[in-house]
Amino acid sequence: MFKKQITAIIKEPDHPARVEYLFDNSLRSFQETVGGRIETVTITSDIVFICNADGRNEGLPFNCRLCNVDFFGTIIIVGAKGDEFTSVRMRQLDNFLALSGW
Repeated sequence: MFKKQITAIIKEPDHPARVEYLFDNSLRSFQETVGGRIETVTITSDIVFICNADGRNEGLPFNCRLCNVDFFGTIIIVGAKGDEFTSVRMRQLDNFLALSGW
């Protein structure tokens, strides 16, 4: 079932990652947050990064390098269940934030 609001991690360039507990789970909200057309990068079966599909070409600032992928501009990290975005579970949040050094 599609949830209207989810828990997501938002990482902006040159800023620490933050948890958004009531993030609007809509295409419009994702596009507004990353500043354009979105692209998804599946990290595991239940974690997805959402970024600006044209971030590098648009000259957005470098954000970070994760899993051998360079990200430019703001990224959003969410959970996934099948084809739907879901909240990142607390265990995922803790593990991810500790691993990434954010």
